[in-house]
Amino acid sequence: MSDSLFFVLVLVGLPAFCISVWVFRYRMNQAGRRRGTAGAERWALDGGLRLVSGEAPGVTRRWRFGRLVVEPGQLTLRPCLVGLRFLPGRPVTVTIADVDLAGEREAGFKDVLGVKPGTRLVPLTTTTGAGLEMALVASKTDQLFATLAARPAAAA
Repeated sequence: MSDSLFFVLVLVGLPAFCISVWVFRYRMNQAGRRRGTAGAERWALDGGLRLVSGEAPGVTRRWRFGRLVVEPGQLTLRPCLVGLRFLPGRPVTVTIADVDLAGEREAGFKDVLGVKPGTRLVPLTTTTGAGLEMALVASKTDQLFATLAARPAAAA
């Protein structure tokens, strides 16, 4: 292969690869809304979850990050091992009783070891009374909280 052809391939291929990686990472950080079972609204986005008070099976006091799947009254965390999506951990499903938007805060200096500064931290309460904290990087999440706070319809 001639040197000029190699130079053109590197000149075009490397930026194209960088742009595709950037677009992929940008799209994965955006909240995605889909229809779930029985026509219920379902969201999927990157985030984290930790236990603040009480007990919830599968949730610890340390931050666990991965893909959050939000359905009416239910939150499922599909954690990633070592931050790699192709190494999934065991999913954790929690039934949510309350979303405290008044207690929402931005991650500050004391949270720097667990989450990025500027991350939205939202307190949640489970049906068993445990207090959780959800970390979100995405900004357009108002409809997500409305979906999470909604209770699923009772089975007939």
